[in-house]
Amino acid sequence: MNGIMPMTGNLSSFTVAGKKIEPKLNVYTSEDGKRKSYTYILGNKGNVTFYSYFGIPYNGDSKGEVTIEVDGNRIIQRDETWNKEAEKIIVPLFHMMNPKTNMTYSNVNEISITVSGNAKLRDVRFSEQKHWWE
Repeated sequence: MNGIMPMTGNLSSFTVAGKKIEPKLNVYTSEDGKRKSYTYILGNKGNVTFYSYFGIPYNGDSKGEVTIEVDGNRIIQRDETWNKEAEKIIVPLFHMMNPKTNMTYSNVNEISITVSGNAKLRDVRFSEQKHWWE
């Protein structure tokens, strides 16, 4: 991870669409409502899957956005108009097409997460699929 770190300790619960959310691993937030970016350097890991949950708690300001980029290409963008519920996001990057190369992301070097407004991304993790012969 480069630069800013997500919250990982003493994670507070919050409410999204009337449902109490209790983060288990981490929370990515803008904290002050301004845009904040988090960058992971994966070093060309292969067959990567990205897992997370997106939601915007309502505490007077229900606006916000989360953008996820892989190697400089936006692959996910969610905001308050997308879904009012807490949304699970699972992205098998090795099945997605890289618009610059017209090939799948067989290897991923960098994942960037940008959060703005009141949006939150929680319980973010990555996995690298390995085959038994590797």
